[in-house]
Amino acid sequence: MTEPAETRSDEPHLEDPEEKKKLSFTEQLTEARKNSDGAFSFLMSALAIVSVTAGCTALMILLLLLPIFVFVVGLVNMGNCPVNPWIPTYLLVLGTIVIFSNLSFLSRSCCSEKVVTCCNCLQLPLNAFLIVWFILGNIWVYGSLGGGEHEQLYNHPQQHAGGQP
Repeated sequence: MTEPAETRSDEPHLEDPEEKKKLSFTEQLTEARKNSDGAFSFLMSALAIVSVTAGCTALMILLLLLPIFVFVVGLVNMGNCPVNPWIPTYLLVLGTIVIFSNLSFLSRSCCSEKVVTCCNCLQLPLNAFLIVWFILGNIWVYGSLGGGEHEQLYNHPQQHAGGQP
């Protein structure tokens, strides 16, 4: 006995996680385009597909190295910045928040749905905090430039490749 025509299909469905893993990247995008009901729906589906690819994950790991470096620079210079003592604190907090933000993005491909939902709920307040923190950091860093009293501090020999100011 054969299956009814409406339940029989040679095309895999994206709703089935096992079938989704078997599809190539381009097949997933093609299937998402077929199943979307507009440009915005397709864009959201395409972003979800791209965000779990190996290339995107590798890029996020590389981007994770920059905030780690920012965190380490802030940690090394904590209590050691003669220009403005808030600059190392700014770097520490910025590095920590960006590392957390990147890890929450990476969690979308490997964690449970509950963890992903929790991380998504934290993104908006986290991004709002980052905007305010970025503005404060710019005030602390660039507000110290105009005085002229710290001119030698900005030309520290360790900051130049040749070792000469």
